[in-house]
Amino acid sequence: MSNTVTIQTIEFKNTSQGTSTFGIIVFDEDDQSYDNTWESIPENDFDIIVKSLHSDDSFIPELLSSVMENKKGLYVNNTFYEWKEIEYLFL
Repeated sequence: MSNTVTIQTIEFKNTSQGTSTFGIIVFDEDDQSYDNTWESIPENDFDIIVKSLHSDDSFIPELLSSVMENKKGLYVNNTFYEWKEIEYLFL
């Protein structure tokens, strides 16, 4: 996987119960996964990356591992971060 990875924060609404959970959708051109177990969305994009790396959905850290393996940047919502800006988060 050497495609650009995107982490998109999202609010999941249960329309029949009127409740919400928060989380992320993580995707590249080939794969995607989501985690809707968060109680809130961190305000800082770097905190979102760290929280995503520790997702309960094991496929999300796997998708993010391609960022580290290829030393590529990624998107958090609509902001692109170069590898040099985020490298320390993956250590």
